[in-house]
Amino acid sequence: MEVYSEYDTTMRTWTASLGWWHSVLYCYAICVRSSPLYTAFQLREKWGGNDCILETQELARRFLTGEKISDHMIDSLYSRLEMVIPDSENFMDCSAAMDAGIIHLYTLSLLKRFDVQETHYVASYCYDLVDAAAGNEILPAGIMSPEIETAIGNHPLVQDEVRWQELGRRLIATIPEFDMASGKQFIDNWAAKPIIP
Repeated sequence: MEVYSEYDTTMRTWTASLGWWHSVLYCYAICVRSSPLYTAFQLREKWGGNDCILETQELARRFLTGEKISDHMIDSLYSRLEMVIPDSENFMDCSAAMDAGIIHLYTLSLLKRFDVQETHYVASYCYDLVDAAAGNEILPAGIMSPEIETAIGNHPLVQDEVRWQELGRRLIATIPEFDMASGKQFIDNWAAKPIIP
């Protein structure tokens, strides 16, 4: 729990310091990093809407280039994306795909209006993904205890993500607002690393 608390405090403070453009850049990067989890689910289950995932990323990219995205376009895509986010009632192993879908929903909301809370939610879901993956390895079934929580926080997947997020924060700090060339380089490099390998 201590690792999550430190991460959450750091990310809450950091996301609150970002402007709209940098918030979208970060969320877009997390969308790119999380989307393979959704794609893997869709291929496995033969159900979903990977096109909505890709369209969300395209709208975020266009926003970053300075294009005004209409509320109607965002609302329409949001509604379609909501329909293709899996739930545990219908799919046994869908939590990673569900989290990836929700990350894309928060990113769409951010394109419509600036709210630092949306960016913090994206950062939280990113942590949840590695926390759940580590938990599945350590405790496939059983009772959570403080010792298990500590083991999950110290798991290489979690520790690697915490370090990768730190690098991402440092890199974003060097990118001037509206510098899409540097933004693209950030996406091509930092966002190329999947959240869960």
